[in-house]
Amino acid sequence: MARKGFRHTEETKRKMSEGKKGTKNPNYGKHPSEETRKKLSNALRGKPSRNKGKKHSEEAKRKMSLSLKKLKGENLGRFPKGNVPWNLGISFNRGNKNFRFGKPSSYYEGHGRVRRKDLNNQYFRSRWEANFARILNYWKVPWEYEKTRFDLGDCTYCPDFKVFDPEAGNYFVEIMGFFDETHKRKFKLFTEKYPQERLQIIHKEEYNDLKKEFSNKIENWEEWSKNANATI
Repeated sequence: MARKGFRHTEETKRKMSEGKKGTKNPNYGKHPSEETRKKLSNALRGKPSRNKGKKHSEEAKRKMSLSLKKLKGENLGRFPKGNVPWNLGISFNRGNKNFRFGKPSSYYEGHGRVRRKDLNNQYFRSRWEANFARILNYWKVPWEYEKTRFDLGDCTYCPDFKVFDPEAGNYFVEIMGFFDETHKRKFKLFTEKYPQERLQIIHKEEYNDLKKEFSNKIENWEEWSKNANATI
């Protein structure tokens, strides 16, 4: 029976909180499976947020402000002047501090990405990448897709392909459909931190040149299709 009107003392609340922090939490180190995520998503779909219409009290706002100021003050020295991220909490989960650092990406599972049966049932982010993999197979050059991740400090970078060319040696390839400031920054950090690694960037112009040469030679070459989420 619920004890209506009962309130825990501040000391009891503190002990309860301490007993479930960090490694003491029963869910510490656990991550929901894709199936669990789907169930949670379906269960919450269409329901309004529990905080909808609610406003933080002035006391809550003051505490949040003090907490962020403390966080910013303790870690301000990590960043160049004038370039402090607005959300420092998120920035600390980047790079080698991220629990996914160095692990193969499971992003494709359940996100409508397409498997290519002719490429060992491999997921790819785009048909451009799948077609480039077919070109490498046509050349009989071994390759890996998104297997190597580099620590850039406040972020990581995972090139699309690592190519094991017996004549040219090993190098990385990035297939770029578009190129923005984030990409420029990552590539600059990558070349500065890993000058010994070779990276080839294939932009739209280079891809179109490859397309002209190989699209009629390679079986299963992909063109744009409305049915983009099917297994092919």
